[in-house]
Amino acid sequence: MRTVGVIAEYNPFHPGHARQLALARQQAEADCVAVVMSSCFTQRGEAAVLSPSVRARMALMHGADIVFALPCCWAARDAERFALGGVRLLQLLGAEAISFGAETAEPALLTKAAGLLESGEVAAALQQAMSSGLSYPAALQKAVRAVSPDAAALLASPNNTLALCYLRAMRHLHADMEVFPIARSGDYHATALADIPSATALRAAIDRVDWQGLQRALP
Repeated sequence: MRTVGVIAEYNPFHPGHARQLALARQQAEADCVAVVMSSCFTQRGEAAVLSPSVRARMALMHGADIVFALPCCWAARDAERFALGGVRLLQLLGAEAISFGAETAEPALLTKAAGLLESGEVAAALQQAMSSGLSYPAALQKAVRAVSPDAAALLASPNNTLALCYLRAMRHLHADMEVFPIARSGDYHATALADIPSATALRAAIDRVDWQGLQRALP
């Protein structure tokens, strides 16, 4: 049985996630789609808007075959450790492939950029930038820009940044998985509900108690 793994928060699960699961199965020619999902807390350190059981059920109803919890010690951390915990779980589960959303769904370009991040020059610049108080994504972009402006352009997009973290985690863990990036549809930070809404827009709709909008937007 061939398994493709997906690492996610599903905070909350939306049609874009269902699309990714379907494409991951199709592109990886997988028999099983295994999801590693944050449980009660997300990367921002906030409580998820829905319980883990509800989010897992939504994923199982819309493309996933099995869902595993990513422990909080990995889920509520920076992108590097979030990715490291998720990839390690998929590796232990025996996944032959991994799929993730990215604004630049080009495996060769992402892999090249991930390799660049392993250089000592970038590592030193990253440490210096983070010491100055920059957030991890901003510090990483600044460090890479000093070495390769083309690679830095990838890091201007949040899903690309996380994609590179997955690829770096695979290198560190010697995880031999095929990579299937899925082009992300829509704006990650969009606050208005759309046909494929962002999780940000859905959380905003919950905050303003827009139940009718949520009923239309959620699977």
